[in-house]
Order: sequence, then structure tokens, then C-alpha cells
Amino acid sequence: MQIDDKYAKLHTTTEAGRKILFLELKNFIPESKFRVIWNQLEETLAAETYQALVVDCVHFKVTAPTAQTWFVEEWIVPLRQKFSCDMAVAVVNASSFFGRAVVKNLIEKLRTRGLITNIELFDNAVEVGLWLEQTLHSSSIQTN
Repeated sequence: MQIDDKYAKLHTTTEAGRKILFLELKNFIPESKFRVIWNQLEETLAAETYQALVVDCVHFKVTAPTAQTWFVEEWIVPLRQKFSCDMAVAVVNASSFFGRAVVKNLIEKLRTRGLITNIELFDNAVEVGLWLEQTLHSSSIQTN
């Protein structure tokens, strides 16, 4: 399963011996593509151990409400059962009005349901870098 470059990019980096997975979401993402992207992310997380996930939503526009429901109610719950520890999750918010609303809504649902506890929302990549440096160096975060 490959991520369509029109909608997302997935890559990794290692900083100070810690692996960080980056997912960049772009454009309006149809529900079928949205599911493929997150299922590919799940496969990637299962294949290796990462200490942090950065989701860059700057160019993300929006996706269908049913895709958002699927993400919170069907995708994230089994994923949380597979990975016993929390990893640091940083989200760079969307620049579009509707994208920002979707991102904030999803994060709020994840927090209120206790599905991801170490997640933060940022306005830019510089803030993410500072947070990751502080978070990764002050704890022993593992993903599985």
C-alpha cells in the first residue's frame, strides 16, 4: 500500500538517536485516500519503533466527516491496543480555516477519550522542533 504523493508524504529521521516519523497531509483528502494514508502509517509504526510522530497539516484542507469518525472510532482504538506506551505526537495545524477546524476537532476527540495523551498542536514547525527536543530529551518515550 503506497501513499499517494498528491495527498500525503511519509518519511523518517533520526535525531540524537531517536527515530521520528513525519506525515505530511496535503489538499482535500477523499475518504478512501484518507483511510489508505492512516493504514499505511499503521503499517509503518508496526514495522519499527519510533519515539515521536509529527503530523504536518499546514497544507491539509479537509476530509469528509465520515472519514473523521472512522479515524477516531475505528482506526485509533485498535492502534492504541497494539502500542502499550504513548509516543510524543506533534501536530502542525492547517493553514486553511476548515482544515484547522477538522484538526482541532480530531485532537480534542483523541484527548477527551484518552486515546492519545501526549499530543500537542502547534502553529509552525519551529515550535514543533522545540517541543520535540524538550519532550524527547526529558523522557524515555517508546512506541512498542
